[in-house]
Amino acid sequence: MKLTIVYWNTAARDGLAAIALHDRREADVIAIQEPWVNKQTKTVYCPARAKYHRVYSDGRAALYIHKRHPPHTWEAEAYTDYCRVVLYGVTIWSIYSPIPTSQPLWNSPLQRLASEHADSPQVIVGDLNLHHPLWDGAGRLTPESDVLLTLARQWRLKLITPWGEPTRRRHGERDSTIDHAWVTASLPYRYWGDLGYEGSDHRAQLIEITISPTERRQRAAEAPGWSWNSMDRDLVATEAEGLQLPPEPLDSPTRIDAAIDSLIAQLIHIADVSTPRRKASQGRGESWWTGEVHEALHHARLARRQYARSPTANHWRILQEACNTQLRTIKNAKTRSWRNALNEASHDTRQLWNLERWARLRSHQPPEPISPLRRPCSHAGSSPTPLPTSATFNSTSRTIATSDSPSTRW
Repeated sequence: MKLTIVYWNTAARDGLAAIALHDRREADVIAIQEPWVNKQTKTVYCPARAKYHRVYSDGRAALYIHKRHPPHTWEAEAYTDYCRVVLYGVTIWSIYSPIPTSQPLWNSPLQRLASEHADSPQVIVGDLNLHHPLWDGAGRLTPESDVLLTLARQWRLKLITPWGEPTRRRHGERDSTIDHAWVTASLPYRYWGDLGYEGSDHRAQLIEITISPTERRQRAAEAPGWSWNSMDRDLVATEAEGLQLPPEPLDSPTRIDAAIDSLIAQLIHIADVSTPRRKASQGRGESWWTGEVHEALHHARLARRQYARSPTANHWRILQEACNTQLRTIKNAKTRSWRNALNEASHDTRQLWNLERWARLRSHQPPEPISPLRRPCSHAGSSPTPLPTSATFNSTSRTIATSDSPSTRW
């Protein structure tokens, strides 16, 4: 089984996370660093019908898990500047490590992880803001990179980002290799590289890891409930003729409970034989993702290629204009979509009340909490061991939300 992972520092710019979430490649996991945060909801972009679940707390790191992996098949936890998900026995981290010179006292998630032990396969991706000749093409060295190398030795990690790969590019500055992907040395992997997303000075990267059968968890069960529109009514009538009602009088709580249990079991059997199970939703595309948006993204990528071939000041200016046009087009498309939704609701009472219910109950709500992350069992039959608490990490509370607004609102 292969898992694809995208990681990208979006420089806190509105609209960029949407590019990754709507990519037709549909990665299994998307790790975002420095995401744009909605000032009203205090959380990151994730519309109601998106194809991803969101894992985010309040810092500069977020994760998105594709809905083909239902929530009960993975466990996640989010802290300030880093979060993680355990998917099929592999722990995937999204990390933002601040620039060491930006703080009087460097406070990085890497320092916390270096004090822990990792028993299961690990994948660390993110913006680490560290230089070292082992990966920096210019031979620069950040003293704090020793923390990262110590972590790599302890967890037996391998850097799969190619040496000198320009993961951050800005006109007038030297290219940097500061966005990394580290994986457990025993994990088969493939580095696909730059995805061509525009709008940030960091380059979006794609990697792929292969999970062995022993590390896979059982696939998600079918979604609860039935697809009643596909019910075979004739078969229901036939099966209902065989319903068995209790022969004895229902004169005690015990007999009443037994009769109810029997009736429920029979009705479930009828539903199973006459009606297909409902399919789990994997989300769908956004109505605002139009041909105009796609064209704006295409022009931004062409401008990037032109600048890569000839990195002049004029080509850089053209690239910045194309990126700004891209973001402006996305914003305008969202606005038009929202206004169209309001216009349709004004002629449809049902849609109007759906919007009213969302505005009253969910528009201002914070993300929903999730259960604590637990480390995979070290051997069969052992009890799961809780990971270090939030007090240990001096972190914020863990939260996840799969949706918080009508998709057209964004």
